[in-house]
Amino acid sequence: MASAVGGVPLDNIRVIGLYRQEEEMTDYGSNDFVLRQISAATGGRFNPSPKDVFDPGGRSIPSTMELWPGLLALAVALNLAELPQRIESFDISHMQGTDTVASMVVWEKGRMKKSDYRKFIIRGDEGRGEEGPNGNVRWQNDDFASMREAVARRYRRLQEEKKELPGLILIDGGIGQLHAAAQALESLQIINQPVASIAKKEEILYVLGQEDEPIVLERHSPVLHLIQHIRDETHRFAVTFHRQRRGRRQTETALSEIPGVGVKTAQKLLKEFGSVANIQRAGLEKLSSVISRKSAEKILSQLGASAPQ
Repeated sequence: MASAVGGVPLDNIRVIGLYRQEEEMTDYGSNDFVLRQISAATGGRFNPSPKDVFDPGGRSIPSTMELWPGLLALAVALNLAELPQRIESFDISHMQGTDTVASMVVWEKGRMKKSDYRKFIIRGDEGRGEEGPNGNVRWQNDDFASMREAVARRYRRLQEEKKELPGLILIDGGIGQLHAAAQALESLQIINQPVASIAKKEEILYVLGQEDEPIVLERHSPVLHLIQHIRDETHRFAVTFHRQRRGRRQTETALSEIPGVGVKTAQKLLKEFGSVANIQRAGLEKLSSVISRKSAEKILSQLGASAPQ
């Protein structure tokens, strides 16, 4: 088992956990003491401000203090200049280049923050799309361009809203995906933003600007487990969204192939009823309130549902 992470002894990282509880704070005196201990434990590399560790009343924030050992280990392992209190992670999902989507999940202060998750329908801003049968768009299988688009859209929005950037951007993929994300940030003139990627299977970490020194953490490393957890959640969110999109498109195709029913009518029905099963159950009268009675009869006939007279 390693005795240090990035040159900082593990015992020094663990010692931060000793200063978690408010009761302990009084034993050691002033808040300055704890801040000095954190700085000393990391050889002066991390010098937290009081707002990172204490609430406005000057008392310790247990949830934040409990995170310090893990955050320090992560920051040291990836050679980050600051602690990544917030991590935003990206992944791409598609099926042979169709229905390409991207996901972004957020880890903040020790937990996944689902309210900040985001989905991206990849539009092919760089002109990669080709219209296929039934109007669906088939993209070239270019994960790099898709990643570049998703990252650019996310952080262009943050710039417009004048919001802070995350402490770390995590990319699911290897050096190619990492550089695609970096190109997106560069196009927005975002510099010095910490970005890392984790390659599947090999579980090798690459940090932007340090690609020649890939990081291989121990299989049982808590830092690796944290990064894997965030990566896996990003992948799950992307795959789930992709399946929803693909299923909806396939349903739209099935409906629009009914003679006299176009893509717009199919989309209108699905927006109103949600699924083919619900359309069948709705019956003629309800369908006729959304589309023409003639089209409703035709659809119910094709779907095998009885159209009441």
